[in-house]
Amino acid sequence: MTRRSTRQAPLPIENDKNRPPSTSHHTPAGSHRAAHNNNQLQDTINSCNAIESTRASKRSKQNAPARAHIQNEQDAIASNNSDSDEVKELKAQLNRAEAGRHAAEHKLSALAGPNRAANPEDETVQKPKKMSTITVSSICQEMDLSGKENDDEWQTVRNCIHDCMSAGHIEWDLRWSEQSATKLSKIFDAIEFSKPCLRQFCNHWATEHLAKEAFHAYKSYITCKTNVKSYC
Repeated sequence: MTRRSTRQAPLPIENDKNRPPSTSHHTPAGSHRAAHNNNQLQDTINSCNAIESTRASKRSKQNAPARAHIQNEQDAIASNNSDSDEVKELKAQLNRAEAGRHAAEHKLSALAGPNRAANPEDETVQKPKKMSTITVSSICQEMDLSGKENDDEWQTVRNCIHDCMSAGHIEWDLRWSEQSATKLSKIFDAIEFSKPCLRQFCNHWATEHLAKEAFHAYKSYITCKTNVKSYC
């Protein structure tokens, strides 16, 4: 009688390659938690970005005046550099004009002032206490220019007075009392330099009187010339 073997056949060994993958970590609950965590992370990143954007906007507003000031300075520097030739030319013209003015004033002072200081004895006729008694004829007589034989010389004096007032840029539209004292003094010096016979009167009093009379006569002439009714 044949004996039966009681040994069981070995179980087949499963190949790992054929084993289906485990899906324990892909359960619905795990997927939900992962998505929730990702959303929280994204929200945190968005919040940080928003805060940083707000801070950057505030910094930009705070620095805007400084940037504008710097830009203005840069524009000014660029403008000055571009206009440097024109500015130099204008400054040169201004310097030449100032030099010409100083030269003219120096020449006028040299012509009038030093001559008066060098000849103080010329001022011998004092100013009268009552100028209301002084006339053009009395001044003309004091200068020894009265009489018809001296009419031509007297006319040159009158012309000189008018020319000096015009050259001295007297304001014809203003009153005599409104004229510049400094300007009038220079005019008187110029008149007496051209006509030394007027230097005998102290402190320009006769020159001033004649200039004032010539001023009013010219104003009256202009008024009559522009007003036709004044001829009637």
